[in-house]
Amino acid sequence: MSTLAFALRRKNASFLAFGGHFSDVHGMKFRSLIIIAILIAGCSGTNSTRFGSGEKLVRMKGSSTLDELIREWAQRFTETHDGIVIEVQSGTSSSGFEALTVGETDLATASRPLSSEEVSRLAVQYGTLGVTIRCAKDALSVYVHPANPVRTLTLVQAGRIFTGEIENWKEVGGAPVEIHVAAREAGSGSSAFFRDHVLLGEEFTSSATTYPSNEELVLAVMNDRQAIGFGGIALGDSLVHLRIGGIEPTVENVRNGSYPISRYFYINSIREPKGAAKKFIDWILSSEGQRIAQNLGYVPLWEAE
Repeated sequence: MSTLAFALRRKNASFLAFGGHFSDVHGMKFRSLIIIAILIAGCSGTNSTRFGSGEKLVRMKGSSTLDELIREWAQRFTETHDGIVIEVQSGTSSSGFEALTVGETDLATASRPLSSEEVSRLAVQYGTLGVTIRCAKDALSVYVHPANPVRTLTLVQAGRIFTGEIENWKEVGGAPVEIHVAAREAGSGSSAFFRDHVLLGEEFTSSATTYPSNEELVLAVMNDRQAIGFGGIALGDSLVHLRIGGIEPTVENVRNGSYPISRYFYINSIREPKGAAKKFIDWILSSEGQRIAQNLGYVPLWEAE
C-alpha cells in the first residue's frame, strides 16, 4: 500500500482522515492511500473536505482521550475497506456532541455518558434520545512526577487534593512542598467523570491549572516535580500512576472491577448508524477492533480472540 501524507492550513480546526483516493492537480489518482490531513486555523465543519467522487465519508469528532484509539481504528479499518474515508477531528466530549447536533459530524466520541441536558436537547431538536454505543473501557490514573516519593493515595485523599482541601505533599506522606494541581478544561469528559467520581460533585480547586488536551497535561506534570494530574491509564508512560486505595491502575484491575476510577468510551449518533458508519462501528466491536484497543493499553469490552 502506498502512503501519502499532506498538510493543509485553515482556521480553528484539526483532523486526521484515513482511507480513500486522492487526486492531485494533474488528475493523477493514488489508490488505497492513508491520507493524513492536519488542518489549522478556520474552517467551517459544514463544508466537508472532498477526497474523491464516489467515496463514503464518515466524520467523527469528540474526546481527545480517544484520539489514539479512534485514529488507529480508522487507519486499520480503511486498509481493508476501500472507498471509505474516516475523518477524525479532535476536541472534547462536549464539542463532539455540539458538532453532532448542528450536523458537523456523523459520530461523536465521548469519554463520559451523555448528560440529561444533552439527551433532552436531542429529544427537542430531533425527536430522538440518540444512540450511544460503548466501544471500549478505560480508567483514569492519577499522575505524579517520577521524583515524587508518594506512590499511593486513598480515593478520599485524591478528592481532597483536587478540591484544594489538601495543599501540601507532606499531608499525604510526601515532601513539605506545595501541591500543584493540573486538570483538564471544562467540557472535557475526563474532567467531568473525575469530578463526579473522585471529587463527588465538588469543583476543582481555583488554583488548578487547566489544559485543553491530555498531552499538554501529561507534559505539564512531567515538567513539575510538585504537580499532580489525571488522565487515561494508557497515557503518561513517563509518569508515575499512583495506586488508589492500594490498587494499581492496570488493565487487569479495571477488568476485574477492583480499580475504583474506571469508565467506558462511547460513540454517539443522532439515530441508528447506517452505511459506512455502521460498518465501521460493527468492525470496532469485532474481535479485531477490540484486539487493537487491548494492544494500545485500553480494556476491550470482551476478550479479543
